[in-house]
This record gives sequence, structure tokens and C-alpha cells, in this order.
Amino acid sequence: MGLCAVPSTTWASGGGPGRAGALTLGIENVNDSPLKATNYRQLLRFVPRSDMQVDRVYFGFKLKGANCWSSTAEYGAGDGGTMLARLVDIDEATGLPAGEIASETVNGCTRHNQAKAEVKNEVPVFAWASVNASLKAGRMYGLVISNEHPDPARNFFSFNAPIGDAALVGPHGRNELDRNAIDALMSMDPREHVAWSEDSGKTWRYGQANGQYLSHINDDDPDHPAVRLPQYGFRLTNGTNVPGQPYYAYSDDCVSCTVAYGNLQVARNLTEAGGFSAGTAGIGTLTVQNLSTGQQSSCTPVQGYGFNQCSLARPVPVKPGDTYSISATGSVELMKMDYSMQLVFPQVGHASPDFPAYQPKPAPGTKREDVPSLWAGPLSPSVPSGPSTTAWTLKLEAENFSSQKGVQTEACVEGGRNAGWIDAGDWMVYGKIGFPRSGTYRVEYRVASPGGSALSLDLNGGTLRLGQVGIPATGGWQAWATVSHTVNINAGTYDVGVYAPASGWNLNWIRFTKL
Repeated sequence: MGLCAVPSTTWASGGGPGRAGALTLGIENVNDSPLKATNYRQLLRFVPRSDMQVDRVYFGFKLKGANCWSSTAEYGAGDGGTMLARLVDIDEATGLPAGEIASETVNGCTRHNQAKAEVKNEVPVFAWASVNASLKAGRMYGLVISNEHPDPARNFFSFNAPIGDAALVGPHGRNELDRNAIDALMSMDPREHVAWSEDSGKTWRYGQANGQYLSHINDDDPDHPAVRLPQYGFRLTNGTNVPGQPYYAYSDDCVSCTVAYGNLQVARNLTEAGGFSAGTAGIGTLTVQNLSTGQQSSCTPVQGYGFNQCSLARPVPVKPGDTYSISATGSVELMKMDYSMQLVFPQVGHASPDFPAYQPKPAPGTKREDVPSLWAGPLSPSVPSGPSTTAWTLKLEAENFSSQKGVQTEACVEGGRNAGWIDAGDWMVYGKIGFPRSGTYRVEYRVASPGGSALSLDLNGGTLRLGQVGIPATGGWQAWATVSHTVNINAGTYDVGVYAPASGWNLNWIRFTKL
């Protein structure tokens, strides 16, 4: 399901192109999608990091409430349903499921009990599809999950997935086809995502609509809608389990925590640090240290909800084989590894090349394998590729307002349409616009005015006033010029407002750039 006029966004750094620029964090909780109807489909789209011959694909799975686990209906019911798992190719041109590679049909409770037996009778949060396949590195594949039980409303299981803020998940909230797209999270390929269908796979829904019901950060915070993100892994035909994206989160915070990244693969200059907070406590001061050389540097980002980033006082160089750490004096989100997941993927949390993160001194109540949401960049020293990063920008077409007073649109000589017929007191609002990082932004306006005028920018209906900009006399209603100013914005989602203190001007677009 697509929407018109979705603003385009890019990262300044620490979220650059492809997997090398992906942040190592981004999840806050976990959520389910009960498969209670035969026309429901959940799609997990993934991209292997290497060529592999597999006989299992793992995915998040929960069955509490079924006869085989608890008597209270919650994530499952009855006999657990009939799981049909189809491993499919993904059409590179459309991003949609194509030909079937392999499939398996199995009873939900049967698979739950098998999974439980393999994790020492612990509660499993992963299940698997038994599918034999040869997978190629860098190629998109999909696992399509459905419930084929004749009475699915009373016999079902749930697909489970970690969630991230809809304003921050970047390419994972859409049908992204560019392997070099920016803003990826969780060290994933930007093309990886979760999608949902309620018409047996004829159409697919992305973003916040990618599950059986809507979810939110901090459980029910309406200001922060959430998106389900991939969690998966594989078993090779030689019996070795290989994680893809293994982390969950449970709304846990980690205070005064340190994460280390070991067994680095490439040389990088770490010039930035950041962390993810879903609260208001603040992440404090960040310190990056090369534990192999002792070099370190610190910075303090603007505090607030979201991805808080700052530039280090001086670069911290790292090289292959080094280990570096990032510490925060405040509070950040904590990514978790359940004990059952540790048993499935024992290499996670032990400085393996693909999953180098661990806690060198675990915070109280946490484990070595639980990862505080801290990162350094701009590019990952654990991924040996990736083009240069580009500036984070967000462009809003003026005519795509969500509400307005007194404004009309017209054809624009620069293409498309522009906003016009603007009188003093008129306004335009662009709803639910996400700013992923706190700090300074340059705001540019493409304007036209025969005699000159002014405009002002605000957030949330004027609650936050960001300043006024003069509009020069450009020579006509379609003679365009760009004016700009700099503003400070805390990370978050806002209704962006443009107000007319004076009449006599047109607006083609607005562009925000993170400085």
C-alpha cells in the first residue's frame, strides 16, 4: 500500500549508503501479527550476506494461548494452526514475491514443541521453515507465512518481530529496491523489510501497516507509530546456525552502559557517535575508545527522543583486528538476546565478524549478549564496503500539504504544482514529519514574489516557532529563487507549519538539511 507525497529523507552520516552505512541500532520493543484468517500473509524479505546452502530459515514465532502453551488466548489458539511457509524469489524490478523455491506445511504446536526441544525446553521465540535452498549473497528473497487451517480464527499462531519508530526506520518502512539506499538500521541491507497482505498476497502493505494491527513505540504512544522490522537467521546444511538479524527489544533502558565492537574488518576513522533513546532521560555524554590503542574522544549530543548524534572532538582511528567501545553516561535503549536465541545463535555477543557487538562489563540485570543502542561512524568498521555518505535531507513539495487555510495550487514552470494565492494569515501544514536527529538544520524555501514578502516556520500549530524568513522580489509569480535559514529541531515527529505574515508570494518546495 503506497501513499502520495511521502517526503524523501537522507542521513548526514552514521546512516549512509547500504549495509556499511547502516546504524547498528533502531529497535525499541517487539510485536506480533496473529494469522487468524487464511487470506492473511506475512512477508519477511531478507538479503543474505554470503552464498549459503540452507535447510532452515528462522523467523519470529509465538504461540502462547494455543493448547500446547498456556490456556489464555494471546498469540495463539487451538492447535496452533497450520503454518505454510514459502521461500520465494523476489522480483528485482518490483520487490514482490515471485517464483517459489521451496515450502513447508506444519502444525503450529508441532513446530513449537520441536523448537522448544532444541533450546533445552526454554520458551522459543524463533521457529523455522524447513526449506532446502541455495541462497546467493546480495540477492533478495522472501519468506511468506500463512495459516492454512480450515478454522484459522480459532487455531492460529503469530508472526513476531521487533519494532522501530516509523519516522526513523528509513528504507525498511517501504518497498526499497536500491541496495545503496541510505538510512538502514540494525546493520541490515536497506532492502530488507516486513510486509503484510490481507488479500492472499495480491497487494502488500508497508510501514506502520505491515502487520495485523498497528503498533507504537512505548506500547501505546500515539505520537510514535511503529514499524515491524526483520528478525531472522538460517541453518546451513552442515548444521551450523547463522544469524541474519537476531535481536529483539523489550522497552528496556540501559543506564551508564558500554558496548564494544570487536574483530573489526576494515580501517575507519570514527568521527561521530550516537545513541537511541525512546524516552526523555537523555543519553548523556558519549565516549568512543579504541581499546586496542587507547585513543579516545567524547562529545555530548542534543538530548531527546530519537537518534541523538554528535561529532567527536577528534577522530578515533580503528583498523582490522581492533576493538573499540562506546559509552554513554545517560540512558539508551537495550537490544536483547533471549536465552533461547543465544542457544540458537551462540556466536552473537562474542565479537564474531558479522555480529561484533557485546557488553564488556554487562550492566546490572543484563547479559554480555544484550547490546546498548550506541554506535560510531559514519561507516561501519565491520562491513568492508559502502560508498561515501551524503547529507540528510527532507524535501516537502508545497502543494502536498495535509491541511491549509486560504491556499490554492497551480501549475509550476519548474514542473508539478506550487502553492499560491497566499494572503496574510494563510497557512499550510505538513503532518507527521519525522526528524531523526536533534540538532541544527538548514531550511530552504523555493519562492516566487513580484514585490517581496515574508514567511515563518513553526512546529505543532505554532507551539514551537522556528523563525521568519524574508522573501525577495524575484520578478514574477513564476520567477523562482531559494531563500534559507538555520533552525534547531529536536528529534521527533511534528506537524510542520508554514505561516504567511504577509501576502504576495508562491511556494514550490521546502527542504531540510541536517548540518
